[in-house]
Amino acid sequence: MALHLDEALLRGVSRAIPRLPDALAARLFGRPPVSPEGDVLDPALYRLIASAKRVGVSDATTLPLEQARVGFEKSLRLTDGVPRRGLDVREFTLTETPAPLRVRMYRPHLRVSPSPAVVFFHGGGFVLGSLDSHNDLCRILADRARAVVLSVDYRLAPEHPFPTATVDAIAAFTALRGRAAALDLDPGRIAVVGDSAGGNLAAVTANALRGDGGPCCQWLIYPATDFTRAMPSHTHFADALILPKRSIDRFLYDYAPDPATHRDPAASPLFADDLRGVCPAIVQTAGFDPLRDEGDAYARKLAEHGVAVTHRCERTLLHGFTHLGAVIPAAREALHWGVAQLRERLHG
Repeated sequence: MALHLDEALLRGVSRAIPRLPDALAARLFGRPPVSPEGDVLDPALYRLIASAKRVGVSDATTLPLEQARVGFEKSLRLTDGVPRRGLDVREFTLTETPAPLRVRMYRPHLRVSPSPAVVFFHGGGFVLGSLDSHNDLCRILADRARAVVLSVDYRLAPEHPFPTATVDAIAAFTALRGRAAALDLDPGRIAVVGDSAGGNLAAVTANALRGDGGPCCQWLIYPATDFTRAMPSHTHFADALILPKRSIDRFLYDYAPDPATHRDPAASPLFADDLRGVCPAIVQTAGFDPLRDEGDAYARKLAEHGVAVTHRCERTLLHGFTHLGAVIPAAREALHWGVAQLRERLHG
């Protein structure tokens, strides 16, 4: 077996627990939490997270760095349920960038030529994550958006603190667009997409590369946009089941330890003075996420500056829902909604 026994057992738990009858689940785990706005966390999602904690799935950010990275990768495999067929996948290295960067390319079998494309930046607090951690999500994007996905392995903190990830992201997008003809991509239909920290990098890239030569659109999935953490959701969800305050503390300490950088628009795009001319945006946030308010605020600010914005808050979900579609129906619907918005912009 490719999985260790404990991981196989945990995967089984992750699939069985959300399907428990409501009465039994309430006795085992209690009632799902309620947000200050009165929304109830999706019951199946609550059961999944509560049961994972009971059987020993710990918060990876409490572990030493290398263990945290391994734990993060392992936790995202627990709900793996994506078909492995229908895509050609290969890797190559960008050498036009300040440091060599690996890229994993997912090319659907059924496509147009030249193809629309997505440059993707993974989440993980700028400290965790890799091409492998978001492999399933990239497969879903390529399949359902009918686009080539180019996942970028940008450099991580603390080895490479701010602004390294932003430099890598902007350089990677520019280099990949420059290779459009060689990769059979339509240079006018290349989107930028990212979740969490990757959403931050997608936003910063879109801001830096406006107009010709930049992305045609951006999809920001529960993005980090304000490193000052002044928004109320950081207080409301300080003890969030996913991404509690202690995790964000660690990520910021590793990535941007100097508070003087926290209002730099290259770190916190919410502090950009002028967003005019930025490409159209899809902004998707989660109701039980500490990052909710800053993502919502960024969507409003984009709209105020004349950017075409489609914004939806998934009020019963929490941070990381894009990885849970295999076992949580509400998470699957939310992910498919976002992909449909992206597909419309790439093919419309």
